[in-house]
Amino acid sequence: MNRRTFLAGVSAVTLAGGAGCSGNDESRGVQSGLDSENVRRNAEEIPYEALIRNGRQYVGDAIHVPQGKIVRARGNKGSEFQLRVCVTRHGISWDDEVFVGWVGEAFPEGEIIELWGQYNGRLRSEGASGTEKPIPAITAADIDRLDVEKPLVDVV
Repeated sequence: MNRRTFLAGVSAVTLAGGAGCSGNDESRGVQSGLDSENVRRNAEEIPYEALIRNGRQYVGDAIHVPQGKIVRARGNKGSEFQLRVCVTRHGISWDDEVFVGWVGEAFPEGEIIELWGQYNGRLRSEGASGTEKPIPAITAADIDRLDVEKPLVDVV
């Protein structure tokens, strides 16, 4: 995959602003201002497990998430949002959570989306039992709502 550096500058959303998340040595701040056409053109699907196991090698790369369900949506300043999106579908349930920083229109929890963005590394999130788990972090350049009437892909 080609490494891409995306310049951003209009406004910033801090990754650590997500509830229960803290940055680590490989995560970068989420920044708005990504060129959505460039990101869409260069984005590749990277398997969730690859982001968890080898996330450092993808930091700064354009990424495409073909489907995901928003499980948490929080806004902080007008059009800046932190989304938790599960990206793997198993029948009626969703799994494999990613953190998405988004500057744009609001999306409600439960919405099924497709997104393109820049991979920023992993965050650590504290679960209900007090254990920490890594969560891939993405700056979204563009998000589309998916028509729920179209068949979604299940992971077997």
